[in-house]
Amino acid sequence: AVDRLGKGVRTAPRDVMIADVAAAEVRGRAFGVHRGADHVGAIVGPLLATALLAGGLAVRQVFWVAAVPGAFAVLLAWLAVRSAARGQGQADARAASSAAPDVPVEHPAPGFLSLVIVLAVAALLRAPETLLILRAQDLGVAVSAVPLLWAALHVVRSLASYPGGVLTDRWGPRRTLAVGWLVYAALAVAFAAAATAAQAWAVFLTFGLVAGLTESPERKLIAGYAGSARRGRGFGWYHGTLSVVALPGAALFGWLYQTKGAGLALEASAAATLLAVILLAIVGRSSDQGV
Repeated sequence: AVDRLGKGVRTAPRDVMIADVAAAEVRGRAFGVHRGADHVGAIVGPLLATALLAGGLAVRQVFWVAAVPGAFAVLLAWLAVRSAARGQGQADARAASSAAPDVPVEHPAPGFLSLVIVLAVAALLRAPETLLILRAQDLGVAVSAVPLLWAALHVVRSLASYPGGVLTDRWGPRRTLAVGWLVYAALAVAFAAAATAAQAWAVFLTFGLVAGLTESPERKLIAGYAGSARRGRGFGWYHGTLSVVALPGAALFGWLYQTKGAGLALEASAAATLLAVILLAIVGRSSDQGV
């Protein structure tokens, strides 16, 4: 519980730091680099812990070893905050002398809350990864292969994150996000129709592309819409809202899975995602300038 509390407290400030130090035209790439590294950590961390345990260390000792890079990360973050604050102060001074006086960087764009609602709609009936793994097992993937399946998913996510960030900067975050959601909807339908373990492997790993096409553009949109002086609150609303809808969304998907079958649950998830794509095309486009 304390670990999850720490994640909740640090996530919004981390994204604010990335948004503040990256210029708008490369912000997608910046988030892509971070997301790719985060997915690498999801692979390397458990593997290192397993190796340390296999080497004879006790669980308590492994936690002490894990605290070393954690403390180092805190130090780096502190130094980065100081550096970013100096850079931001210089940037604010330049902006004050050159920007038009009516640029409302201190306030969220008019479509901010609508954007958060659209992102929440997309997250509400998104298939939880645990149930995607259950679907893979239903199709014949052995329980012993699940750790490998999970690690391979994060490999794909890591490899897709930076290209997804590049597309975010090139196409714009709204278009890239729509493509990512459409890919998710297509994969959900494909997973519903899958019939073999080989197909389960192929579709499950392809789900990794969705993270690359959605994580960076969502964050770039939030950073742009929230306003430079309100990004902390903006990312807090974003992460908080998605966390709130995650539990009822997972419960609803699980209920559909258990009572109506995996096929209907995945197809319903695809339909909800298509609804989110339509809403994304309608809501707040007039506020996209400069995002």
